[in-house]
Amino acid sequence: MATTCQNTVDGHTNRVFCTKFDSQNPDVVYSGSWDSYVLVNDLRAKKQVGAFVGPYVCGDCIDARDHNVLIGSYRSEDYLAIYDTRNFQKAQDINWSDAKGAKGFIYAAKWWQAKDVKSNIFVAGSAGTNDLKVFKQSKDVED
Repeated sequence: MATTCQNTVDGHTNRVFCTKFDSQNPDVVYSGSWDSYVLVNDLRAKKQVGAFVGPYVCGDCIDARDHNVLIGSYRSEDYLAIYDTRNFQKAQDINWSDAKGAKGFIYAAKWWQAKDVKSNIFVAGSAGTNDLKVFKQSKDVED
């Protein structure tokens, strides 16, 4: 069986480290790169339809749920946030600091997926603190 490329969407100016299909819309895929952009691509239109500016993506750290996109960034500031796909803006910064003052440098981030349960819990892994943390999304971010 041969595999062929069905679509190419241009847009990044540096290495792409993470891609994620939108679970609510399988024609939308997110891609994160060292260029400090997470692009929102529509495979039907074969083009970029939006972008989240700022995240420096270096690992498997993009996950989508409803209109919320969880994005981790490999940096010491603005390293973990939830973005809104309705306006392509940051909805909430997530604080990582520990008792020693160590911060972020996120390589992994995922929403908790439970069958038939909508959860506001997510996990993230840090190269800066060498640990995994579990978070609960604030109620002030709309579902």
